[in-house]
Amino acid sequence: MRINIFDNGLQSRTGHHFDTVLRLASGFHARGWEVRVCGTMQADPAIAMAVAQKGSAFIPLFSHFAYAPLDLGADVTSGIERFAHRMAAEIERAPAADLNLFPSLKPLEFLGASFSRLSGTNVGYVHAEPFHQGPYSGWAWQAAAKNVTHRAMRFFFGAIDPIVADFLAGYLGGVAVETFPFMQDGPSRQHYADKAGTIGFYGSQREERGRSLISPLAERLLAQGYRVVLHDTNGQFVNTSNNPGLHIIDGFVEDLQANMLECDLVVCPMQREQYVHRMSGIACCAISAGLPFVLPAGTLAAARFMPQGSCRPYLEHSPEGILHAINELTQDYPRHAEAAREAALRWRTEHGLERFIDKVLQKVT
Repeated sequence: MRINIFDNGLQSRTGHHFDTVLRLASGFHARGWEVRVCGTMQADPAIAMAVAQKGSAFIPLFSHFAYAPLDLGADVTSGIERFAHRMAAEIERAPAADLNLFPSLKPLEFLGASFSRLSGTNVGYVHAEPFHQGPYSGWAWQAAAKNVTHRAMRFFFGAIDPIVADFLAGYLGGVAVETFPFMQDGPSRQHYADKAGTIGFYGSQREERGRSLISPLAERLLAQGYRVVLHDTNGQFVNTSNNPGLHIIDGFVEDLQANMLECDLVVCPMQREQYVHRMSGIACCAISAGLPFVLPAGTLAAARFMPQGSCRPYLEHSPEGILHAINELTQDYPRHAEAAREAALRWRTEHGLERFIDKVLQKVT
């Protein structure tokens, strides 16, 4: 059996696009599938090497990176269609497969696929609300869904959360959207200290994830006597004071969840307005790892995970606001730690890479 994994957001050896395809390539290869991973033509050569180490092949397929500016011309609708047809031609250059998986399906990527002559079964996994990628996104989802229906393509949709699934269904004209398991899994904390001593910041550090707040917040935590672990994916942070309490991890970490176990709690300082209807991968890692964490109130992750009792929300997107939530959590650390342990146990019964793959394979005839 052969699978193509398509992602026009796969360009760098960091972030959720790389982590996701690497995990999927490994998982499908372990089940005996022949795996081809299709990313951008400008992709870091290290991606091909990493994919090869998982027993799979990398194909530099897409000419346009998903998050690069797109010049559509004066007639936006015509510009989108031209772009989508070009993407369709690129998709068709991939070898035929029994399963075509789009693990981070985006509106224009879907529109391109809907114009292509893909054979086999197609599965798209959607991470964000359908209007997230610009004013043309809703039109693109709807037009692509009409193409898929008209052409009787075998295209199935999964979403990262029920709310995302409900939003997306409204754009697809009645096409069903299921909620898939999270593929995140890994080792979880077995023993907890009586109080928190090490605080971690993980993931791709960009402004929507609180990049400008991390340094001042880390300084205050270090001044309070905490040890700080900072995952620096893009080489943006330097320990200028040579503080021994600050541990900077450079670049991509393949087993991020295992690395997080060094910490007693994790901080997710993302901008609330960017994550109202988007899930946080780092929050999912923390839940799966059995770690308490702090995140902004009013986000999808907060709504999903606060009832489990292991996280503490902050109200103001500032070092002061986040530090206040951290201190509240640490003052009641044993209770949050026990809630985190129980949340991790529940997570393993519902989620994980194998469950995600099982769900995808249900769609293959």
